[in-house]
Amino acid sequence: MDQNPSSGDAPERPGSEPLTPPQGQPAQPAQPTGPAPNPYGPGFVQPPGQAQAQAEIPQNAYTPPAPPPSSQPQPQHMGGPPPGYQYPPQYPPQYPPQPQAPPRKGGVPAWVWVILGIVGVLVIGCILFFVAIGLLVNRAGQAIEETGNTINAGVTFTSFDIAMATGNYEDAHSYLGGELADRYTPQELQRRWEALGGGTTPTTTTSEPTMSGNAVTLTWTITPENGSSRNVAITLEQVGSDWKITRADPDLIPQP
Repeated sequence: MDQNPSSGDAPERPGSEPLTPPQGQPAQPAQPTGPAPNPYGPGFVQPPGQAQAQAEIPQNAYTPPAPPPSSQPQPQHMGGPPPGYQYPPQYPPQYPPQPQAPPRKGGVPAWVWVILGIVGVLVIGCILFFVAIGLLVNRAGQAIEETGNTINAGVTFTSFDIAMATGNYEDAHSYLGGELADRYTPQELQRRWEALGGGTTPTTTTSEPTMSGNAVTLTWTITPENGSSRNVAITLEQVGSDWKITRADPDLIPQP
């Protein structure tokens, strides 16, 4: 009896029975013979270990359906994107507008004007101070000059009065100037003076001299012994460096 099976019947290998798909999954069509198609697309090379493990899977074993092509990422070429890849357009980054600093106001700062104002006030104050000092000095100088002129003119007339009282008519004539010097000679002074006194010497008094412009004025009072007093307005003016009697009103020596 032949123990070998018939050559027309191929022995069944364990695990070669058709597999029943899990419950809930649709029946799969018969798997074609030969190597299984590459689920990752043509051109993709599986690592050696993974290809060997896949080769050991029986051809009629259940294979889960491959995911849709759209959800499967395309393999990338080493060193860059695949040919024909178009980069998305690049846009410059958009930043929010920055707040603008307020423009600086031109011109001079306020503290400069304050300092200039203080300096200006000080300068004006100093100028006014020196002007006031100058006016005071000028006024004082004028007062001193007027006082000196008044004193010098008074000394001149006092010398004339003494010369007339002592009968020194030549000396008295030297204090006359202008028209009076021509009108009253020493002899004329003597004649009028003795006629007014009536044989005696009249007494005289002199008022305080005062400055009037460039001249000095005073009042000369002549009182004869046997007559009434006579007042004569005297004017003295500076001639050169000396003071002279230049005018007398109504007359230098009145008639008796």
